[in-house]
Amino acid sequence: MDMLAAVWYGPRDLKLERRRRPEVAPKTVLIRVRAVGVCGSDIHIYRGARLDIVPPVILGHEACGTVEQIGSEVNEFHVGDRVVIEDGFPCKRCYFCKRGLFSYCRDVKGIGYQIDGAYAEYIAVPKECLLKLPDEVTFEEGALIDSLACTIHGVERANVQMGDTAVIFGAGAAGLCFVQLLKLRGAARVVVVDTGRVRKKLELAKQFGAEEIITSNRNSLAEEVMRSTCGIGADLVIEASGDPNAIALGARLLRMGGRLIVYATYERLLENLDPNQIIQKELDILGSFGSTGSTYATAINLIASKRVELKSMITHLFLLTQITKCFEVMDKKLQPVVKAVIQP
Repeated sequence: MDMLAAVWYGPRDLKLERRRRPEVAPKTVLIRVRAVGVCGSDIHIYRGARLDIVPPVILGHEACGTVEQIGSEVNEFHVGDRVVIEDGFPCKRCYFCKRGLFSYCRDVKGIGYQIDGAYAEYIAVPKECLLKLPDEVTFEEGALIDSLACTIHGVERANVQMGDTAVIFGAGAAGLCFVQLLKLRGAARVVVVDTGRVRKKLELAKQFGAEEIITSNRNSLAEEVMRSTCGIGADLVIEASGDPNAIALGARLLRMGGRLIVYATYERLLENLDPNQIIQKELDILGSFGSTGSTYATAINLIASKRVELKSMITHLFLLTQITKCFEVMDKKLQPVVKAVIQP
């Protein structure tokens, strides 16, 4: 049997084609894909900015669906189960895996990266990559679980304290998740910095609890943040915009002993970070990459309990047959997209 899949062959070369449906091994599960979120990293790959991704490959990693078939050694899942797919599985053999640090695995097989992903009608994955999706969570919301799980990991790295003042660069899907999570963690004041090109993003940031939205010239941003913090500076800055210059600017906004989380994916190198800012202010600068099994479980619980709202972030739905149009829209910024979801 075959299936429809979107295969990436190189920079801006995404083709829909018929592929053989994946075979089911003893410890794998065949999933009928129901919804896939379009991640910013997918657009970076589409443009050819990720040199570590080797074509041809089926992209797509923010996926959920229903169990179509199970392997002979799978007892945890049954045909018809609603599931969400973790976006990679560790080797279980390397230095980090042997110490339980699976998210640091040097030979991780990323779904939609190193192995074929979910922009397809079906995908087969190891049973360890699956979590059950509660009935209270729609498939469209399920397609955003990976985004939420990754931002949960970022918030855990940030060591958010009750009463913190936080600045978030970028009001995309990740930035909007960060707003909600910071408020849940007790941040007293959240400031969102964005270009303002997509008005819906600013409206959602406000709806989710941001006390201030700044779209003005970034040259005056430091003055505005200092003024709003009585000259002390922010406790925490999260860079989720993908602009490397925001990292250097974020360091300027922080108070003495402040924390900077670098979260986004970058197509350009950082050029203007003053190392004296790091030294003299004793800043903690931390990267945050991906998610863990525990953050997936937390994400599912937060959505199911209505503590986090994702559905309003989905501004565009595309069929799998429309995926080339979707990628063109997002690559060229032809429409005001907050989050797009593909429905195979």
